[in-house]
Amino acid sequence: FLGDYVDRGSNSREVIEMILTLKRLYNVVALKGNHGELFLKYLFEPHTQEAGMFIFNGGSATIASYTNANGIIEIPPEHVEFLKSLQYFHQTATHFFVHAGVPDEPLEELTAEEHGHHMLWIRQEFLKSKFRWSKMIVHGHTPMQNVELLKNRINLDTACVYGNKLTAM
Repeated sequence: FLGDYVDRGSNSREVIEMILTLKRLYNVVALKGNHGELFLKYLFEPHTQEAGMFIFNGGSATIASYTNANGIIEIPPEHVEFLKSLQYFHQTATHFFVHAGVPDEPLEELTAEEHGHHMLWIRQEFLKSKFRWSKMIVHGHTPMQNVELLKNRINLDTACVYGNKLTAM
């Protein structure tokens, strides 16, 4: 999974529950997205600009999904641990999976510490890049009407959150 499990509708809690269930049954890799990162900022650094961005970008729906019948917000510790444990990228012999993209640098030189922000937020410079990485980059983050299949990258974000389709590959 390429990230953004929260803020994208009224069922954030259920989405994370489903991924945790799948992880118990199968070899599932779930990657960090920028919205999950904002959720963590909201939970642990509520006075930051990122925490405000969380609410602005749909965080109120996420919080509502964790609110019980008495109006109390209950976020299971395993959900917080899940969000904290997400990796910035995953790679195979032929593919490099990431939420948003990567800078024009060799993949073997990329680290989460130095390039994590790019991996969660990069957009235009990555989308316009003609750089030939050593592996095919598979990403989301930028919604399109259809899968974008190029020589150097595949964008699987087909705008499900905006009423379009969900794409799996």
